[in-house]
Amino acid sequence: MKKKFNETSASFMFKFDGDNEIDAKSLSRSLELVANTFSYITNTYDDSSYMKMRVAAIRPGSFVIDFNVLVEATLTILCSPGASIALESIKTFIELLKIKTAANGKPVERIKTDNGLALIKLDDGSTMSVGSLTLNIFENSPTVDENLSEIASLTLKENKDGIIVQSDEDSFLANRNDLRKISKIVHSKENEKTLDQIIDINLPLKKPDLTGNSCWDFHYGGRTIHAKIEDSSFLEKVHTHKIRDLYAGVQLPVKLRIITVLDSYGIPIEDSDRYIVMQITGNPILPEDMQEKQLNYIDKL
Repeated sequence: MKKKFNETSASFMFKFDGDNEIDAKSLSRSLELVANTFSYITNTYDDSSYMKMRVAAIRPGSFVIDFNVLVEATLTILCSPGASIALESIKTFIELLKIKTAANGKPVERIKTDNGLALIKLDDGSTMSVGSLTLNIFENSPTVDENLSEIASLTLKENKDGIIVQSDEDSFLANRNDLRKISKIVHSKENEKTLDQIIDINLPLKKPDLTGNSCWDFHYGGRTIHAKIEDSSFLEKVHTHKIRDLYAGVQLPVKLRIITVLDSYGIPIEDSDRYIVMQITGNPILPEDMQEKQLNYIDKL
């Protein structure tokens, strides 16, 4: 059966409050952190989603950036067919910033979850209602936590007065005091309890990055995974076009590292796996090569 895809787009504004200038490296890193965070969020809604984020315009006036988020994803139960995953992802991004500000570097306590909403208790004893999916990301993704903390730290470093994130449906404003709260890491990867395993496997490729160093998409365990490629020799050959024929359906023999976050009882946390391709151990296996091997096997029966 052919999969149905739901392509949605939405826009939001990200504003560094202050003067109209910013260090180029700080800007580049901030854009990368925002894009990586959105990639994680959209894949939480649908792990087969494909997210594009474009900077639509950089406007004068306290350095304003207009983003456009385009998401193509299979229809899932997390978003109804009429829902916009792009818009929901923006709302989740803004809500994560609100939780980070309220948490002030301290873990939050989940009191109850009902009908897609979660009631949490903050360190000061006050309570706050948030989306349960947003809370799952906040609790289970140290990478997202660290991304948002670094954005806040970079903004403080640039002596900006604050940040403003605004969409058609929601907004978030943070002054320098709020940024100091956001900059505190709540769920550091250094304090994680993890299960670390390395396997040799032929990974079916879904979407490679043929020009940059971002994660590649593979099929594994019946789902799409995003894996960082650490084999610099392989990447150099890809970038210089010495290795071609890398497209959906090709299998790569790899040494795959899987890091799974464990809860306080040592039980794996759902959807917490991180994937790293440590080494490409053989030549790409093309779909036609697989068919030929299958035919040869059948002939021998």
